[in-house]
Amino acid sequence: MTDTLREFSKGVMSKSDGEMWDHNTLQTGAILRIADAVEKMAKPHREAIDRAARYERWYTDSRATNYRLRHSLAAQKGQCTKLRKEIARLKEATK
Repeated sequence: MTDTLREFSKGVMSKSDGEMWDHNTLQTGAILRIADAVEKMAKPHREAIDRAARYERWYTDSRATNYRLRHSLAAQKGQCTKLRKEIARLKEATK
């Protein structure tokens, strides 16, 4: 099949030698052209929906990464505090 409905419509609707169009042929051609126009109108809308989904996915991923990093940082701070207390205890024990 051809790439777009427009190309298909042009191929189907091509007549030569002055042949007359019947009602069904004209109706089919019109419907194919309308379908092509609808595809063209829907393309930016589809792209906007895809872009919004991509931004939402990035936002969700960044929030998850941020949460993990905050959790990791809190754990590291806890380890630092624990080691400071251990150092202070050892200093007291050596005096």
